[in-house]
Amino acid sequence: TAFAIQCQGLPQGSQLSPLLTTLFYGYVERSDLASYLGEGSEPGTADQRNRESARPQLFMRQVDDSLFATFDKQKAQQLALRMSQGWDDTHGFVINPNKTRANFDATIGGKTDVRDMPWCGFIIDTNTLEVRNDYERYGRFGARIRDTLTIVQGRNAVSAFFQKSRTCFR
Repeated sequence: TAFAIQCQGLPQGSQLSPLLTTLFYGYVERSDLASYLGEGSEPGTADQRNRESARPQLFMRQVDDSLFATFDKQKAQQLALRMSQGWDDTHGFVINPNKTRANFDATIGGKTDVRDMPWCGFIIDTNTLEVRNDYERYGRFGARIRDTLTIVQGRNAVSAFFQKSRTCFR
């Protein structure tokens, strides 16, 4: 048997990879994206009061999949541009333009004017904000949904199924 030493990046499939990725991207969000997301001001400042009176926005990330929703098209375009530039010079990573989606015209290298936005196994309709499961992705890989379930047999089968169902919708 031969062993390989990984000198760069995180090993795919490692139990530590999602945790380290979450910590790393969290740091990047706080240090480099706060000005785009409107975070980081002291409560009670003029900037804080302006944010509270502004229209709502949402930034979510699940490991390395990010979603930004806002009514401010200019803010969305600025964030999309910043994300597309990546952090190769400072942190050693870039955003894959082929996986980038926007529901407006943007110079990000990915698909634009997308109505159905895929994110973490869900499809978000950008016109109605309806959220549904992305069952089509199973067909793209030749998999069947039933092949993705792990069935626990024995006395705890029902509680195991209940626990798996709860973690799916956290």
